[in-house]
Amino acid sequence: MARIYQWLTLVSVIITIFISPLTTFAQARFDNFNVDQDLSAMVIEGHNGQILFEQNTDKLVEVGDLSKLLTLYLVLDAVKQGNISMDTEVPISDQAFYISQNYDINNVPLRQDYPYKVEDLIQAVVIQSANGATLALAQLIEPDEGKFVELMRQQLSQWHLNDFEIFNATGMTQTQINDSYAPYTDDREKNKEVNRMSTEVVATIVYHLMDVYPDILNYSQKDVDVFVKDSDDAFDMNNANLLVSGGEYNYDLADGLMVDDSHEAQASIVATAEKDGLRVIGISLGQEDPVAMYQDMIDLFNQSFSAYRLEAIAKAGDPADHINQTRVQGGVETTTAFKYVQDFNLVVPIIDTAPQLSYEFLPDYQYFNPAGFLVAPVNHKTVVGQMQVKAQKSEPLASLPSAKGNATDIVVAEDIEEASAWIKFWRSLKAGFDDLMRELRAFFINLFN
Repeated sequence: MARIYQWLTLVSVIITIFISPLTTFAQARFDNFNVDQDLSAMVIEGHNGQILFEQNTDKLVEVGDLSKLLTLYLVLDAVKQGNISMDTEVPISDQAFYISQNYDINNVPLRQDYPYKVEDLIQAVVIQSANGATLALAQLIEPDEGKFVELMRQQLSQWHLNDFEIFNATGMTQTQINDSYAPYTDDREKNKEVNRMSTEVVATIVYHLMDVYPDILNYSQKDVDVFVKDSDDAFDMNNANLLVSGGEYNYDLADGLMVDDSHEAQASIVATAEKDGLRVIGISLGQEDPVAMYQDMIDLFNQSFSAYRLEAIAKAGDPADHINQTRVQGGVETTTAFKYVQDFNLVVPIIDTAPQLSYEFLPDYQYFNPAGFLVAPVNHKTVVGQMQVKAQKSEPLASLPSAKGNATDIVVAEDIEEASAWIKFWRSLKAGFDDLMRELRAFFINLFN
């Protein structure tokens, strides 16, 4: 009897191990993460914005240089929209010039008679966290810094974010502003506030920044570089992110992004690393010990890569086979198929080697009639809905409010052209005849029954 009891106990343990939700195993790796409970930290997957770890993510923290990430986003989004280019020359205002001459803060020296390009200044901001270069880029988009700050706030609101206080484009502190704006004493009282953000806000900025311009990592992964190296004003730059190759805390998989280690903002970091396609972005804000900040980030990276992996769902252009052929209203063709817009991968627990996936199509109802027909015309580039995919054995990961998460865009396989008036008339006539025949058939069946 005792042997039977022992055998049943062993079977029970085995069943518990294999039937328990897989996310329990993955998340347990983070449960053992020894981190200051007051620290504001988050880890996300960079392609989908799915959240792998979070703690105190709505706490407002002074972010200093990390403010520049939002300025960079607005500049690079303007490049993507075609409003400016990487070769656009950037005028240097008196204000940006004076800031760039303050060597007590992060800077590269600027001149007002040199044809700096957008790319030159982006390089200086990403590697050197250069304040004068940041302001010059902001003023290229909007010469009035106050109005540019309003653009920053509006962008965060569009991403459904609320936990932020933004007062300047650079993240400079009041002391730094007073020292740098010496010729602008009348403006000092306008700049008493400092920029504060939550970890979720910073994570969202970085997620969208890397989405609009993934090549930013070509700059942020360098430990040293030279500003305008082919000129007489060449200036050596040093990356404050010591996780990159050549840094004191080098992490082989790390390739950026930015660190703020000013005294008033304590130590904060946004770092990213990639392994087997899994792009991990870690954010840690307001840590008192910079050494602990780097060690904690390395631990977060290691635990992320040991807990999660990417499951390939579809390639760009693949047919969306999980959506049935859909009828079309008013089109040359009467039915249509769908396809994926871009490569789509899902974050799953690393031990779930063969996840059982469920698919749900979420249509954009502005393109469909109440009966579920797609209404012609529709261009093949028009996003008509999203495919949501879930791993059935694991609890879905939460996502940033404006991120893709576990869903991806769907378009029609080919252009759907609107049918001519003659075709519409003929179809209407045929439909009426078919309805009449059905009614006659039903009448005679009832008559003889």
